Parts: sequence; structure tokens; C-alpha cells
Amino acid sequence: MDTSHIVIELGGIRATTTVIEELEVDGTPIVTVPREEITALRLDRGYLSERPFTGLTLGLFLIALGLLVGATLLRSLVFRDAYFGRRAVYLLTGSASALGMGLWLARHAVRQGPFVAVVLPSDKRHLAFRAGTSADEIAQFSDALSRSPAWAKLLTPRGTP
Repeated sequence: MDTSHIVIELGGIRATTTVIEELEVDGTPIVTVPREEITALRLDRGYLSERPFTGLTLGLFLIALGLLVGATLLRSLVFRDAYFGRRAVYLLTGSASALGMGLWLARHAVRQGPFVAVVLPSDKRHLAFRAGTSADEIAQFSDALSRSPAWAKLLTPRGTP
């Protein structure tokens, strides 16, 4: 990438004159949104997940499924109701996987923090700042965007849809 077009890169978010991106720790883009598709840009604080209710619901379903299968398997093994054999290992692995994925998904769905709300014509994306990004750094990010001719007209005050 040509770094001469970077407006600011801070807290895991990079804004260039043409795109805004959420970055991995190593700098690899996770989400890239072209500037011409954006109708508004807002710095906000809240749920980092774009669809927290859906994520929490699915997470709780996976937790319940993992607990149900695990409890059924353990009950069957303790009381010798049925012989599972090799399938017991598969069921136990599946149960632990569903439980782990459900816990991760539920935790991810309810995480809160600062983010950049990118409003598109048909959707809204949340580009999350990394944990530990200070309020001063976020203010610095906002100032850099407001001084940039490419982003200033898209930046809206917090609380504006």
C-alpha cells in the first residue's frame, strides 16, 4: 500500500484518502470500506458487534447444545444406559467445541467499547478500536479525520444517525 495517502492510522483503524480499514495487530486489513460507498462516519461507543442480539442468541444456543449433549453423554456413561464406544469421543469433542464457540460468540456479542460507525446506503459497519486505545488517541483520530478534505464532510457528531 502507498503510505503517502494515509490520513491517520491509530488504534487498529487506518483511514486513507480512499478507504477506511479495521486492522489486525500485524496491520492486515480485516474490514475495508471504500470512501465512495460511505454516506456518514461517526465515532461512537457501544456494542462492538454489529448485530449483538443475533450473536448472543446464537451463542446461548450453542452453549445450551454443548451442555445438553455433554450432560446426556455423561449420564449415559455413568448409568450405562447405552454403549457409545468411539462415538462417545466424537460427541464429547463436539460438545466441548459447541460450548467453547458459544462462550466465545456470546462474549464477543456483548463486548462494548469505542468504534467508528460507518454508515452505508443499506447497512452500518462497526470498526472497533483496539482495547487500550485511550480517549485522547480517539480524539486525535477524530481531529485528523475532520482536517482531511476526503473525510471531513462525512464525519457526523456522535448520536446522529
